Amino acid sequence: MTTISTFEELLQVLDQNPEWANALRTRILSGDLQTMPEDFRRFRENTGRRLDRISSDIGDLKGYYMRTQIVDGAADLAEYLGYTLEGMLDRDQLRRMVGNRLTGGERLSFFVSADLVMRVVDQNGNRAYIATEISYTASTRDTTRAIQNAAFITLVTREQCHAAVASVRNEHQVEELIAGGEVLWLPLPDRNPEVD
Repeated sequence: MTTISTFEELLQVLDQNPEWANALRTRILSGDLQTMPEDFRRFRENTGRRLDRISSDIGDLKGYYMRTQIVDGAADLAEYLGYTLEGMLDRDQLRRMVGNRLTGGERLSFFVSADLVMRVVDQNGNRAYIATEISYTASTRDTTRAIQNAAFITLVTREQCHAAVASVRNEHQVEELIAGGEVLWLPLPDRNPEVD
């Protein structure tokens, strides 16, 4: 039989006999305390997933808020870009514009769900369009859609159509497109949505 005289000897014996350490742990700790490490791991994983969803939802809400603000202030956007707003094209007008020219439901869906298409007039009375994608942080996805929509509108109407993004921030590639004049940019204020 092993005789233990000091606490250090007890620790040494428990290190040498893991089954004794587990038996002692079971006697000293309640069931809840024994499962706490595994429970905490699951809690951490679930919390991470929830925070990811919340972050995604907040991004969606910011994007929706930005779109609402821009659509409500479309005349200001047109003026900022040097035009006078004549009107905004809704989904039905975009569908009529497309007619049977776009094949494939996905391409049609992307076009008619454009964030904002404005019919504008410049100072000389020349009519044009501005195809705008609105996002809190503009990405190449936004610019690609704006450029494709603008090209299609120009093809269909035979009138000039500018690609534009309205955003608070831009990814690096978007900054390059703006600097190169391929896309117009309307900077949006970086502020939280106001609750009425």
